[in-house]
Amino acid sequence: MNKAYAKAGGCASETIENIKTVNALQCEDARIEEYDTHLVEARDAGEARSKRIGFANGLVFSTGNFMTGCTLLFVSFYSAMRIREDGLHPMYGGDADGTYKPSSDAFVAMFMI
Repeated sequence: MNKAYAKAGGCASETIENIKTVNALQCEDARIEEYDTHLVEARDAGEARSKRIGFANGLVFSTGNFMTGCTLLFVSFYSAMRIREDGLHPMYGGDADGTYKPSSDAFVAMFMI
């Protein structure tokens, strides 16, 4: 990216320093075209760099969300397995004998976690 800006700056400097020659040869349009070409190269390089950085940032920040999702799934499946095997403690909505009667309390409790 810096090389493309350097080329554009060099083209502009050279044109300004030799403005009389450029005018005499009537090649203003060619010099403008060359300058624009270098600026387009610089813009394309900057966009490519920004895309790579954005993709890397997306991976970094999505890793935390992925780990949180995996943890919630593990805890949910593990809790469901324990409830099926051992029953639900009365403190959490189970009967005294450990059986579980589905109700909206469990649904509300899952959203409170």
